[in-house]
Amino acid sequence: MKWWLTVALYFVSSYWRRLLLFGGVAALMAVGVLVLVMFVGRDSDRVEASQSTPEPLVLAKAGPATVPAPPRIEVPVRLSRADNIGSLEFVFAYNPQMLELVEVKKGNLAGESLLDSASRTPGRIWTALINPEGITGNGAVAVFTFDVLDSEVTESMLNLESVYAHDATTLLDLLAEASQGKFVGEGLAITSPRLNFVN
Repeated sequence: MKWWLTVALYFVSSYWRRLLLFGGVAALMAVGVLVLVMFVGRDSDRVEASQSTPEPLVLAKAGPATVPAPPRIEVPVRLSRADNIGSLEFVFAYNPQMLELVEVKKGNLAGESLLDSASRTPGRIWTALINPEGITGNGAVAVFTFDVLDSEVTESMLNLESVYAHDATTLLDLLAEASQGKFVGEGLAITSPRLNFVN
């Protein structure tokens, strides 16, 4: 045992610098490996994280608020006892706070008539029809389509004003009495306005 100790002391005393150098190098290498493992491990985690496809984040999309379409009504203007009417002109009056005009089209009685209409003032629609063959009979000569803006308003009177009519052959004036119509918001009830011709 003493012999081994003597050899060890001799070796350490002779080669202590080399041992110290070797130990320092070994320690530095160990630290370097440790640092390398730490950083390589982190980088590989980053690479894996960047290469992995993340789960898409799904957010509930709030779509555009859907506003229900307003109720739509059609109001015909009816003629009674029409006889050979070559031209007809009138102003259709209504409550613009309750109704909004969509279109004006010919009714069944108008046949091949030319129809024109215009509105310069809210709640008033000028309408004119021309038919060289003459309009004769009873029925709808024009149909007014409206969107109902406010069905809680009690009612809207539907009036025909400034009525002018002429005979298709003689071009003489024809007399007509206008009957008032009405629209009731509750139940969307319609009473059509009428033109009753006096023969």
